[in-house]
Amino acid sequence: MGKRDSSIDAVRVLGILAIVFGHIIATDPVRMALYTWHVPVFFFLSGWLWSPGRSVTEEVRRRSLTLLRPYVFWLAVLLAAVAVRGAVDGTLNWQAILTPVYGGAVAGRPFSTFWFVFVLFASAVLWRLLERVPLAVRVAVIVAGVAAAVFLGPELARTPLAVGSALPALAFLGAGQMARSYRNSGVAAAVLAAAGILIVLRWSAPLDIKQGDWGTPVVSMTVAAAISWALVVLANPIVSRLPERVGAGFTSFALVGFTVVLAHPAVLWLVSGWGLPRPAVFLLAVGVPALVGAAALRTPLSGWVTGVSARRRTRSRDTPDAQKALG
Repeated sequence: MGKRDSSIDAVRVLGILAIVFGHIIATDPVRMALYTWHVPVFFFLSGWLWSPGRSVTEEVRRRSLTLLRPYVFWLAVLLAAVAVRGAVDGTLNWQAILTPVYGGAVAGRPFSTFWFVFVLFASAVLWRLLERVPLAVRVAVIVAGVAAAVFLGPELARTPLAVGSALPALAFLGAGQMARSYRNSGVAAAVLAAAGILIVLRWSAPLDIKQGDWGTPVVSMTVAAAISWALVVLANPIVSRLPERVGAGFTSFALVGFTVVLAHPAVLWLVSGWGLPRPAVFLLAVGVPALVGAAALRTPLSGWVTGVSARRRTRSRDTPDAQKALG
């Protein structure tokens, strides 16, 4: 078993925290700073960590275990919570149940992030299928996906489970796989600075993939891929200089990160109206799901709650599939 890369886990943790923060403070400066990259980075990581040669059937099986299994678990848990709350306050109706099942852009809290899971699953399976066709065909599909994002972004987002958004997301997987062969920290720092300038000058608008907003045509997707590459490249020399226990901390959090992604909107849904200060809301939104995930890691429910099976975790915390569970 290969050793798990704590720098990749650090990028994953950064992305997760950025997603939670963006859901709590959705001001214009926050959108500019975070929305361009905080979701695309996970698709980019899927490409960066891609293992060629796996069959489509095996890809579906593995992604089902790491992505769809916790998706189904948390969908069932949160649907039950919505039903109970609706029954208590008299607002329960079929739309409250059927809308999250349909998913995609129409699903709000506590199901805000579920679209992302299925799009990540679908894009990975599509990329595995494209592995078997000539490079020219792959490039043509990516170009078609980018064009679809420009002209049909909102329509793609409103498809069942937002599956249509998987087509433009392929560009990030392709960028991640291609970029893995080039790692230069100096260039990465320059790219990150240039991307920041483009965003500040508003030449690159933020992305909101859930709603089908892919930002400034072509430019925003390019900037998103560039930032994702720069973060991955720069994370390695930074994390390698930190104490080993810090890297281990990134890995420990990353193991429950999928739980945080899926369950933090439920925390925001529950505490809305409590009048809590935003830092407290952030800590609750991150901490409660993380504690639930950490507790589940010690049980047979781990695979359902976190996407990381207890059997795999006890055998090795460093298996490739555990590394790829979220990206």
